[in-house]
Amino acid sequence: MNKKLKIFILTFICALFSVSIGAVEPLQELCAKRIAQELVSNDMLEQFKNNPDFIQNMGLNNDLQDLIKTAILSSYHPSANTLKLNDWILSISTITPAITLTGHNDTVTSVAWSPDERRIATASADHTAKIWDSRNGALLNTLTGHNHTVTSVAWSPNGNHIATASFDRTVKIWDLRNGTLLHTLPGHDLITSIAWLSNEDRITTALGDGTTKIWDSQNGTLLLSLTSHQIASSAIALSPDEKQMATALLDDTAKIWDLENDTLLLTLIGHNSLVMSVAWSPDGNHIATASLDKTAKIWNSRNGTLLNTLIGHNDTVTSVAWSPNGNHIATASFDQTAKIWNIHQLSELSLEQTLLLALIYHDYQNNQPLEVDAQHKYLHTIYRSLPANTQKSIRNRIIIE
Repeated sequence: MNKKLKIFILTFICALFSVSIGAVEPLQELCAKRIAQELVSNDMLEQFKNNPDFIQNMGLNNDLQDLIKTAILSSYHPSANTLKLNDWILSISTITPAITLTGHNDTVTSVAWSPDERRIATASADHTAKIWDSRNGALLNTLTGHNHTVTSVAWSPNGNHIATASFDRTVKIWDLRNGTLLHTLPGHDLITSIAWLSNEDRITTALGDGTTKIWDSQNGTLLLSLTSHQIASSAIALSPDEKQMATALLDDTAKIWDLENDTLLLTLIGHNSLVMSVAWSPDGNHIATASLDKTAKIWNSRNGTLLNTLIGHNDTVTSVAWSPNGNHIATASFDQTAKIWNIHQLSELSLEQTLLLALIYHDYQNNQPLEVDAQHKYLHTIYRSLPANTQKSIRNRIIIE
């Protein structure tokens, strides 16, 4: 069957049946993946190249176009040994800070996103934690009460509270609805990190000697203390499905472990100094690391490929955190700032822009830049509509006559 006809049939079936009550999302996702498989075949990319009305002729509505675009980004690769399209775009992109948060008077030690992504919390050696508007960088609140370096900050799952840990050997729990201090949990050693469990009533603290403690956040009662010296690490992060763990080690690497089989899966090599922090992307496909070498790096968590290096801090990057939607990363540094990076402009791409990038990637993997001549002027228009950084990144992979 003609592939274009097949897509028309698939599109019609999707439009007809995806309105079924209770089955809209599963059917739309299935349709998008199936149509994407047809779209990204080599001859379909060629049809897109030669037919300026290709997308319009398929009669896809905006929602289905977005689903197809997402499926293409996450599935297309020209050969079995190449990166998927979204990772390739990430690897060639020049990523610069979108917002720099300035206001601390000493090292920023920790950074964390609120569950709704609208706020960022930072901790600092200036003995304070600060709350910022992640959309414009405005300072919303400063939390004072610790009398030593605040080493870690974490949001409660509902976003109403944060916990801060400090070298003053206490953990403090704050109500952000009114900025008040609720509890001070004493009796800690030097705490390296803190996190809320999915249960609002529990927080966990990690100490430099390998001890982990679980506390009742409502009354400050110590519930459990665990000691393990098996992994000497400066930071630990669980994957979203909790089946894998990333650790930042003292040998300038990060490692990914299989927790179910207790085996080492990957070693991430690329930093030039101690790795200070690790964080998983919400979908579990990527890991971000922060280092003493003044950079943060983004890796493919499945194969360990280094995808991009974030350069912008003037000193050690102490902490890294993914936004809940995966489109941004926040970093903290010895340079007394935190920065917000726009990692994925991919969500802003149109289906035509996505297909153009797939076409360029296909030709690039075949060692030939995409040639856009007079009869393909509309491809030139699509290219010019891409974000400036993306255009710059692919300039040597496309020839416009």
